[in-house]
Amino acid sequence: MRIALIAPLPPEQNGIADYAFSLQQALSQESLQLIAPFKNQRLADRPSGIARQMQSIDWQKFDLVHAELGGGRSGEFMALEWLSEHYPSLPLSATVHDPERLIWRPAGWPLLLNRLLPRWVYQLLILLCDPFTLARERRLAAKLRVLITLTAMGGRCLTERMRLPDGKVRKIAHGNQIIAAQPLPALPPSGLLQILYFGFIYRGKGIEDLIDALALLKIQRPYVAVSLTLAGGLHRK
Repeated sequence: MRIALIAPLPPEQNGIADYAFSLQQALSQESLQLIAPFKNQRLADRPSGIARQMQSIDWQKFDLVHAELGGGRSGEFMALEWLSEHYPSLPLSATVHDPERLIWRPAGWPLLLNRLLPRWVYQLLILLCDPFTLARERRLAAKLRVLITLTAMGGRCLTERMRLPDGKVRKIAHGNQIIAAQPLPALPPSGLLQILYFGFIYRGKGIEDLIDALALLKIQRPYVAVSLTLAGGLHRK
């Protein structure tokens, strides 16, 4: 099976590139042929540029195209849109890194105004475009064969927001190393266990799993003092 991967990859330094590399390594161990047609290239941020890049690839030689969506990038989203229009019979899938949405900002020309408009005007433009962006996301989500999230909560949020049927969103926590279960190690009887979570703070990002783990810790080791600090931005609907 030949799979095209549309995603950033190392040495590009961002979290999604690391996730994509982890997925690539895992699939290669299953004897699947994973090819990155745009390796060492950044996808264009406007439809005309995306069209030129997509037309340079023979997509008929692939059995499936998988993309990694999120991180404020719009190129991968527009690439899937292009494929759904020009190759409607080609199976498409995507890992969605931002719970609830495929992209948070409109893809295409509005992003190009970021450097031209005052910040508050640009933010107002993004807000006004949001209903159209959401409708565009739902159209693409309906055309994808399957969508993958990293957490179960993220999958439920995405299913609800994209109005998808049950079973179309799957959870695959790729990027996490598989570690065999071990007994809880001995913790100091005194002192404070300090934990820092840094990232966007909204449901589906894995914070729920962290809190559940801390609750389990308090049950098993009630004497342990724990401090949890959540640091990051909030997204308001």
